[in-house]
Amino acid sequence: MQKNKKMIIGGVAVASCIAAGAIYAVESNQHQFDTDIMGDSDYQFMSYISKENKTYKTKAEYKMRKANWAKTDKAITAHNQDPEATSFTAHNFMSDYTESELKNMRGYDGNKSAPKNYAPFDENAPEASEIDWVAKGKVTPVQRQLQCGSCWTFSASGAISSARAIKLGVTPVDYSEQQIVDCDKTGNGCNGGLMDLAFKYVETNPLELSTDYPYTATQTACTYNKSKGTGAISTYKNV
Repeated sequence: MQKNKKMIIGGVAVASCIAAGAIYAVESNQHQFDTDIMGDSDYQFMSYISKENKTYKTKAEYKMRKANWAKTDKAITAHNQDPEATSFTAHNFMSDYTESELKNMRGYDGNKSAPKNYAPFDENAPEASEIDWVAKGKVTPVQRQLQCGSCWTFSASGAISSARAIKLGVTPVDYSEQQIVDCDKTGNGCNGGLMDLAFKYVETNPLELSTDYPYTATQTACTYNKSKGTGAISTYKNV
C-alpha cells in the first residue's frame, strides 16, 4: 500500500510538472500571439494599400514599406497638429517610399542659373488677410509625376496655367509638362531642371495642352507642334 501511495504521489508530481509545462507553453504562445495582434496602424496601412492599389513582392518588402509609411504617418500627424502650421498634409502614393526613391523624384536643380527677375515689393500695397486660389478655382488638381524627376516642369506649367486663369477670369487648363521634359534642352528631363529656365523656354515656345502632348513620365524625342501652343507668356517674375 505504501508503494502504491508513492506511485500515486509520484504520478501526481509528474502530472504537476507536465501541467506546469503546458501552462508555460500556453503562456509563451499567448505572449507570442499578443505581439501579432492587428493594431490600428495595421488596419490603416492595409487601407492605404487598397486605396493606392499597392502590391509588394515579399514579406520583407511589406515590412519595409509599412515602416516607411509609419514614419510618414507620424510626420503628417505632427504637422497637422502643429498650431502654427498654415497647411494640411495627408498620405499619397509616395507615403511608403524610401528616402532614395523620393530623392530621385526631386528634380529641382539649384545648380542651374537663370535670371531671377524679382518682382518689386510695394510695402504700401493693401494687404489681404488671405487669398485662396484653390477655393477660387484657379489651380489645377494635384497631379502625379510618377518616377520621373520632373517636378520643375509641373511647377512651371501649373504657374502658367494659374496666371492665365487669374488674368483672364477663366478656368485653368492642363498644359503639357511632357513638352518641357522633351523639348527644353536647358533642363535634364526626368533628371531635373529649373522652373526659371522652363519659363524662358515657354517665352518662345507656348505650351500645348496635355491632351495634345500627354505626359509619359519619361524623356523622349521632342514632338512639339507650335501651332497647337496656347500657353504663352511674355516674361516671368520671382516673388
